[in-house]
Amino acid sequence: MSSNLVALVVTSHTARTKRKTSILFFTEYLKKMGFSTWLLSVGHSKLQQLIKCPREDYFSSYEEESEAYGNNRVWVPLIHPFNLKVSFLNRILEPLFSVYAHFCPLKGIVEPNVILIESGVPVLLVRRLHKKFPKSKIIYSVSDRLSTLGVHPMLLKAEKNMLPLLSKIRVPAKVMLEDYSDFGDIAEYIPHGLDKESFDKGEPSPYKEGSLNAISIGDMLFDSETIEIFSKSFPDVVIHLFGKNAKLGKPFSNVVEHGETSFEKIIPYVQHADIGLAPYMDERSANYLSQSSLKMIQYTYCKLPIVAPNFAASGRDNVCGYDCHNNESKIAAFRQTLDFDRSTINVSNILTWKEATEKLIDGLM
Repeated sequence: MSSNLVALVVTSHTARTKRKTSILFFTEYLKKMGFSTWLLSVGHSKLQQLIKCPREDYFSSYEEESEAYGNNRVWVPLIHPFNLKVSFLNRILEPLFSVYAHFCPLKGIVEPNVILIESGVPVLLVRRLHKKFPKSKIIYSVSDRLSTLGVHPMLLKAEKNMLPLLSKIRVPAKVMLEDYSDFGDIAEYIPHGLDKESFDKGEPSPYKEGSLNAISIGDMLFDSETIEIFSKSFPDVVIHLFGKNAKLGKPFSNVVEHGETSFEKIIPYVQHADIGLAPYMDERSANYLSQSSLKMIQYTYCKLPIVAPNFAASGRDNVCGYDCHNNESKIAAFRQTLDFDRSTINVSNILTWKEATEKLIDGLM
């Protein structure tokens, strides 16, 4: 590809985060493919720091260069659009939130050939970016449904209004194509990729020899009660929890809370685990997670049987599903994984991140 190509990626994640999400993999591989990349991180504010303990990479605005992601700019103003959970408060603050995108610093960013927008607060910037860079191809990478993320209602309107400005809508699960049926000519199912090289390395096992180990990665819709049921029902299985808020209310002898951990450190835990856990709380609008969840792809590549709610079980033969409201069903699903024939798990359709990124920009250059 031409060395003059430029890509701007707008996301709520930063280059310093421990969690390596899909949008960061896309940025990394755009850079590897020859793009000069800009990673613009939005959706954080000083007010956020007062309301909840922030991750250390969100403390302040900064600019820096990264070998993996190129030029990085993190914008942390006094306030950003967030859901106050009370309708009249959301309405009161909406006029203030509506000018948020106007003040985002874009000076110095070279006109991009491609603008990649992640779902969430970044959707608010699309109209301004389209006006400033009218020749750019704008791709909307829908990591999650905004309704599932619980965002401020104005983001739902902003997403709807920006759709006519897009060149491509990328969804990580086939069921999500229905969400953009009016734009079917530009909507495309492109599954997440996998860093296969990292997972193919022969890392030593971090587990005690002879032990049975189940792993749960992430804290989105994390159902701690279900983990407690698994812990009590299967005392001989050690359950490893990864994620900032993947915690139980009290200690259990066979549960290890690792907290937020880097992608690289988690890999051997996945490689050598016996069971993959996806303990989502009941949220039917999250039915896309069976295909879009990065951890489900990682579990599958490492040929782990997976325990997950029925709504997140479709499309993967290695998922043992359960009823979120039936404890016996949860126990039965977990027990099913103990005798699962892992040799039957098919990994042939899992893409690399290079392949996924090529599909993302296909037809636009």
